[in-house]
Amino acid sequence: MKEASGQVAGAIIAGGISSRMQEGGILGDKFFQRIGSDTIIEHVARRLSPQVDLLFINANCDPSPFEPLGYPIATDVKADHGGPLIGLLSALRFIPTFPLLLSAAADSPFFPQDLGRQLYERRRKTGARIVLASSRDRIHPVFGLWETTLVSMLETWLADAKKASVLAFATDIGFETVEFPLVTLPGRNETYDPFFNINRPDDLAEARRLNEALK
Repeated sequence: MKEASGQVAGAIIAGGISSRMQEGGILGDKFFQRIGSDTIIEHVARRLSPQVDLLFINANCDPSPFEPLGYPIATDVKADHGGPLIGLLSALRFIPTFPLLLSAAADSPFFPQDLGRQLYERRRKTGARIVLASSRDRIHPVFGLWETTLVSMLETWLADAKKASVLAFATDIGFETVEFPLVTLPGRNETYDPFFNINRPDDLAEARRLNEALK
């Protein structure tokens, strides 16, 4: 994907306050909970890094916990809104010299290893400025390929937006999607959604089970 598309920056969007995890009795930031020997965000970084020319983390909080990971950090810009769309804006502002941004959520450790290539191929065929991933006919707007020149349009759009919704912005601009299939666990008659994300203690337990099954 990198060779085909030129310079592509990758952003791990690490937003949220882990409230549902903490309500379930697990303290601390969910991104630093462990699945096997690595944290959730380390799993995400390992999958995204080979797909991009520069990998960085977008954080909506104190960036110091992310610093030991060794990646550049783009903290959220000041805005009237919150949420992942502000994270996307902050990421787009962070890499003005890159033509494309590939974004991924920090709480989805099993997303496709060919995410960038698939999204780029759809972009090449359609000319879309935004290409988003989907599975089970559900769009996952944080997993997308974005033209970085969209940053000024996003700033203007946010000035009048009542709610900072990634999907609403993409819909107003126009976007294409790539449908990713469910993944079959090796040696089992069982599938899982590659965009499975971790919000609650039960999700963390399921992620640990999947990780063991994938070894």
